[in-house]
Amino acid sequence: MTETAPENRLSRSPDYWRYFAGEAAKGGDCPLYAHLAEAIAADPEMLALTVTARRGQPPANMLFAAVHYILLGGAEHRLRRFYSHLLRPGETEAAIGPETYGLFRDFVAAHRAEIDPLIAARVTNTNEVRRASYLRAGYAEIARATGRKLHIVELGPSAGLNLNWDRYAYRYVHAGGRVLEGGPRSRLTIESEWRGEVPPPVPAEPPAVAARIGLELNPVDLASAEDRRWLVALLWPGRPERIARME
Repeated sequence: MTETAPENRLSRSPDYWRYFAGEAAKGGDCPLYAHLAEAIAADPEMLALTVTARRGQPPANMLFAAVHYILLGGAEHRLRRFYSHLLRPGETEAAIGPETYGLFRDFVAAHRAEIDPLIAARVTNTNEVRRASYLRAGYAEIARATGRKLHIVELGPSAGLNLNWDRYAYRYVHAGGRVLEGGPRSRLTIESEWRGEVPPPVPAEPPAVAARIGLELNPVDLASAEDRRWLVALLWPGRPERIARME
């Protein structure tokens, strides 16, 4: 007898979806997801949609990423107009309003055959390399304090994006106008805000790395167009700079 996978325990919890809505609303991070998650919390049929998400996977991220993934693949629907990075020349972003959730629900119903397998099989993956600005400073301080080359082991590196932290250029900008820059010549410059008066420990040249190892249960294959699209799909709409940085 085939054993049935247990339901994702968060999926049917309205409190979980309301919590997600609150997180998405913080600082105006993603008004679209905040609006949709709040509506899903009161919709039993939609709450049941993500029960097949793998153990430990956040249902909201899985559903929204699955929808985004299909839109990135070229699906045509009015819902696309709420994703600013998917607008075509001459189009304007749709305003969130009373019909937004209905459009989302309609899109999900029309694409269940694609959405269900994505929710059941996929997992969340590292999709924000800007956090490497912390690694750059932390690794530099460790190397300075020990006087040794770094041996890095990362648990859950997904596609290894942050294992390659020393291949990016960095720019730390202080509110007072001071700027620290460092790293190799790179197509990607990671910029972050430098708070406080003490400069972060970021010498112009990154510390030497003797070895780097990633341990990942679900590695992302960057040679796969589908895996690359999933990484982008996990990013939230309304923040095009994040998508540009990922690309």
